[in-house]
Parts: sequence; C-alpha cells; structure tokens
Amino acid sequence: MTLSPSYIEIILSSKLTKTPSKLKRVTGILMTESLDFISAQQKENDRSLHSTVSTIQNTWGIEVYRRRIKRQGYQGIPTACCKYRILPDQFKKARKALDRMR
Repeated sequence: MTLSPSYIEIILSSKLTKTPSKLKRVTGILMTESLDFISAQQKENDRSLHSTVSTIQNTWGIEVYRRRIKRQGYQGIPTACCKYRILPDQFKKARKALDRMR
C-alpha cells in the first residue's frame, strides 16, 4: 500500500515561485484527501469543484475517483453530490502534472 504524501510535501516538492493556482492546490489536496463541493468551498474557496476536476482529468490526463454521497446541505436538507479523490495509482502522473502547473 502506498502512503499518500502530505499536501505540504506535494506543493513544496513542486517548482514553487509564487502562490500556487487553484488547480495546483486542488490537485495536491486530492492526492492526500477526498473533497466534495462543500469541503472544497471551505478549504480552497472552489465553488466549482466539478469543473476543476474535469480540467484535472481532461487537460492533465489524471483519473479522479468519484463516489456519490449524500451530504447535509442548505437548512440541513440532504443533498446528493460527489466526493473526489486521486488514487495512488495516479500519483506519478499527478506529480508530473504538478511540476508543470503554475
């Protein structure tokens, strides 16, 4: 079993000259933990996680695992959403992409 690196290790190991882009930050987080649209908004101020994940997949060729969940939403009403994660078999590809992302 491959241990996932910490988010800080991922970002610091990439070529960092200025604040990482949202795409780079979200890619790094998805390598260490799973995100749904509510946690992405709280942690990274990403209000369109589905679009960010689509860019990670379509532009960078990294497979992102999805799992449908129900989460407490507005006024406590359950809402269906996806929880996203980059699995260990995609880490090599994701690290290469992180080095090329701004």
